[in-house]
Amino acid sequence: MMKKLFGIFGAIVTFVFMSMAIVSCGSDEPDDDDDDDDQEIVTGGDLWSGTLEDAKYQSDAALYEVLDNSDIASIELTASGNYIVMLNSDAYEKPAAASRKHKNPFARKSVTRGEDDSTPGIFGEFEKLSDNKFNLKGYGVLEIESSRKLNLRLEDGQNLSLNVSKQENISSNRLNDRFCRTWYVKKGVYELYRDNKLVDRAVITSQKDLEAEFVEYVIVTKAGTFVQVDWDKTIDDAGIWKWRDEKEQIFAYKFNGEYEWGWEQVTFNNNYADFIYWEEDEDEDEGVTYTLKETITCIAK
Repeated sequence: MMKKLFGIFGAIVTFVFMSMAIVSCGSDEPDDDDDDDDQEIVTGGDLWSGTLEDAKYQSDAALYEVLDNSDIASIELTASGNYIVMLNSDAYEKPAAASRKHKNPFARKSVTRGEDDSTPGIFGEFEKLSDNKFNLKGYGVLEIESSRKLNLRLEDGQNLSLNVSKQENISSNRLNDRFCRTWYVKKGVYELYRDNKLVDRAVITSQKDLEAEFVEYVIVTKAGTFVQVDWDKTIDDAGIWKWRDEKEQIFAYKFNGEYEWGWEQVTFNNNYADFIYWEEDEDEDEGVTYTLKETITCIAK
């Protein structure tokens, strides 16, 4: 039934199809198809289009697991020039684990789990000072002595000598190099199909609606890290990812404290990427199949 179907997307779908602020079917938006009623469902489309330069700090990207500090669990430098310092669970007020109402890699935690001011880590941008030395802006200066040793001088003047284990990255190839970077959310599109025919469509593009529903961007790394960053530049949530089907560019992910994996298909068009999720439900009473499709368009950093 429809009640069950719309439960697939939980609060996000409710917001999208009920809010007066969102552009719906019949909009005169330039990108929309003028003949929506006859439009058939597209669940993948072209997987690869155009080109994208390698991320600026791709060769410096690395994740170091900290072995001997009660506060810091890991330090990671990302290909797009961000640093991620994950905290040990005792170092911050950790909320009770709870599965999300909808597996959406861009949905803000307050949308899916209720308001929660805790953060599992410290986040920012880094400046490369030399081959092995980096200014972690707002946090400290990191010097990489070896794959087993880091020196960290915090902004408060404290010096830390950290024993670490450098984690292995997935291989550098055409797909991984393009995908593993920072992705900024630009648009959300929700479509409802009845037997593969589009019957309703809603678009989120306004800054107000984007901030209400989504984090500002996500970070995907070759070390398997998947991090959401909110509009105030704090970590909203963090987890892991892996390829589920490289040929179809489908990846799986889950956030810390969750047991179920979500999945998305990613398609590329120059410096843009569409993150696509769809799910079907058969209505036996009507004898039809409904499909909900969600597309989040992002731009690469």
